[in-house]
Amino acid sequence: MSTVLDETQRACEAFEGQLVRCELTLPVMPGAASQVLGMTLDEDANAAALARLIQTDASLVGHIMRVANSALYRPSSPFVSLQQVIARLGMGTISEIALATALNAELFAAPGSEDLLEACWQ
Repeated sequence: MSTVLDETQRACEAFEGQLVRCELTLPVMPGAASQVLGMTLDEDANAAALARLIQTDASLVGHIMRVANSALYRPSSPFVSLQQVIARLGMGTISEIALATALNAELFAAPGSEDLLEACWQ
């Protein structure tokens, strides 16, 4: 008979396995992507303020860094800081990445078609 402790242990092991295999995708906080989009549309906004806003959501930082270091954007050496990404790609591209990240998480959920959706997203 399974106990709560056994079930908790199995859940922890599954979570740890996802972390080790880099399969864990953290959701972006609601509103973070829209705040980024709003800031990039503000003519008075600057890169430092945008970086501070993005850094309030660790998941969004991770998504932006992952996309920025993808084959599409990556320079000869990988980006290592959010400030570097913003300076090189620009506020417009950052807002597009943030918006695409939020849309992917919220709009493209189709139980049973996860593999196809992941392939399309990649």
